[in-house]
Amino acid sequence: MPAVGIALLATVVGFATLYVSSIPMIKDFGIILVIGVVLCYLIALFLLYSIVFMADKEVPVAKLAPNSGMSGGRIERTLAKNNRVIL
Repeated sequence: MPAVGIALLATVVGFATLYVSSIPMIKDFGIILVIGVVLCYLIALFLLYSIVFMADKEVPVAKLAPNSGMSGGRIERTLAKNNRVIL
């Protein structure tokens, strides 16, 4: 999240520069953009992780294990075989 947070700050600063404009509609547009970007970040930070957590905990791990070997491609299966040998 630090990289996304830094990108958020850079975006907010860029949109906040619209507030310097002498045209009132441009000032309002800059404020709305800043509010929108911050709200999107907060929703992605809290709400999306909650949704993924709630959806993920309903599927038992025993059900996921047999299907995980078949879902990957050739490279994933080869790496999984090599990983089993090492461990």
